[in-house]
Amino acid sequence: MIYSIQCTGQMCNRILWFVHTLATAMDLETDIIHPFGREIRSFSDLHPEVIPEIKVRCFNWRRCIPVDVLHGWLQRLPSFGQRYLDGNAARCEKWIAGRRKNLLLWNWHFRNSEAIARHHEKIVAFLRAKDMHCVRPNKIVDSLRKDGAIVVGVHLRRGDYKEMMPQWYFDDATYLRMMREFESSIGRRVKFAMVSNEPINVAYFRENGQDVMDASGSPQEDIVTLSLCDYIMGPASTFSWWAAYYGNKPRLSLRSRNDHVVVEKFIKEGSFSGSSPVK
Repeated sequence: MIYSIQCTGQMCNRILWFVHTLATAMDLETDIIHPFGREIRSFSDLHPEVIPEIKVRCFNWRRCIPVDVLHGWLQRLPSFGQRYLDGNAARCEKWIAGRRKNLLLWNWHFRNSEAIARHHEKIVAFLRAKDMHCVRPNKIVDSLRKDGAIVVGVHLRRGDYKEMMPQWYFDDATYLRMMREFESSIGRRVKFAMVSNEPINVAYFRENGQDVMDASGSPQEDIVTLSLCDYIMGPASTFSWWAAYYGNKPRLSLRSRNDHVVVEKFIKEGSFSGSSPVK
């Protein structure tokens, strides 16, 4: 049994963690309990029939401050850190193989990229978005595709990034330059579905020649909208990561205001299998 005790971060931080621990449970053919799944359950109803070989219990507990305090105290102990906060999937496998029945995973940095690549199809089916989150995104992307245009999802991650990650808080002029560069590189008509956690100045982009739509809705709807686009771009964020993984779409993680945004740089998410350029 794997006990997945990670309760920090926003929705997609929690989904990323859960995806890696779920894939590990599938590899090890062991059940998993995840108490802090409120944000995960807000995105998906979960579909246990997809992976009947293991039991997955994902509860709706809210973020638990006592658990965070306990985490901070226990991680000082080397033995606890090795056994329970480990970021190494191979060591977890040895733990289970050694007939130790229970494994407590708590480390935010735990990753099992090979496993989420192998189980990608099942994980996405298991975490399929609720129907209520899909209606509006499908209409938006279908309307943008009517004349055969390429649709690019642009995640303008702002809000808390202004203080937390100012190097990735890009202004409208930066996004406009990137959008123009992408359109020039692909040589086809492009339309942009833009989502953000701040109001979008759509008029600015349209006045400067870009065919854009403010597609922002709920966070869950924005994930689905991005996942339906042909390409996804935005600052480094678990939000656009999950959209790319969920939709199996090429993504460019913007790391600098000076990044060159050309089609050749978009890749299928590296955590799928190993980064591979888009053909």
